[in-house]
Amino acid sequence: MKTKLSCLLVGLCLLTGCWQKSIHPFYQTADVQFDAKLLGAWQETPDDPARKAKAPVWTFVKNADQSYKLSIVDGDGQRDYIARLFELGGMRLLDLLPPERGISTVPAHNLARVVVAKGAIEIALLNTDWVQKWLRNNPTALTTIAVADPDAPDNRERDELVITAETKAVQRFLLRHQHEKELFTDADILKRVETSEKKN
Repeated sequence: MKTKLSCLLVGLCLLTGCWQKSIHPFYQTADVQFDAKLLGAWQETPDDPARKAKAPVWTFVKNADQSYKLSIVDGDGQRDYIARLFELGGMRLLDLLPPERGISTVPAHNLARVVVAKGAIEIALLNTDWVQKWLRNNPTALTTIAVADPDAPDNRERDELVITAETKAVQRFLLRHQHEKELFTDADILKRVETSEKKN
């Protein structure tokens, strides 16, 4: 079944942990790069007007360092991230980290693959379903911690596996599986959103 990025970004998905989490960054500091072409606002443009109205808007703003402030806005509100662009094995990737730590939460890194084109970007998320299945089938390959599902704390099969392996080990995993078709979700194409200033 085709997994769409837009489906992953609406409703409760961002709030309930459907993005694959890693305690450590997916990038190494020396790999971080900056691409000004990523700056600005981007949105999927489906033909269905109802879907378009709900399509999240991704806005990238340059931070003082080589990172971006990323805001994702949809009908459910706004989520903010510190985004770092880096390259690994020919892939251009975005490490996404919430900027704040809640009282009872631990910030985790998330990963997306990005392709920057003229007037559009392609975004594909690390495929949680595929990674979770692989981790369960290979329990000693990467260190993880199992987090119980709050809706079914006694059902261990519903545990969320959070990656605790060091960055180098996680990168070896990504390089080993980068040609797996299901490592990332199907990419969505987001087109640049023109601001009112540009239109005038």
